[in-house]
Amino acid sequence: MKKAQTNGNGAPRREAPTGKWNMAQKTKNLEQKLAELEKIINLLEKNEFDLDENIKNFEKGAQLYKECKSILGLAEKKIKKLTDSLKEENFD
Repeated sequence: MKKAQTNGNGAPRREAPTGKWNMAQKTKNLEQKLAELEKIINLLEKNEFDLDENIKNFEKGAQLYKECKSILGLAEKKIKKLTDSLKEENFD
């Protein structure tokens, strides 16, 4: 029977996340960020808050936009790397 590995404190040692898990987490985070960004956009379009609150919402929206753009950029690079590895070499 295989003995469970511990982290030195007696607690079970957790495995490092795999690439699939990491991408799934990024996707989940992206979806959450996009949903939050959509809520902020709706709030700003309704214009129900004072200028200071609208500026705070806009700043938060701008930050979410940057984070989403970064996640999408990483995904695009990964897809490009994968598709480039599938290209066949020409041996003319």
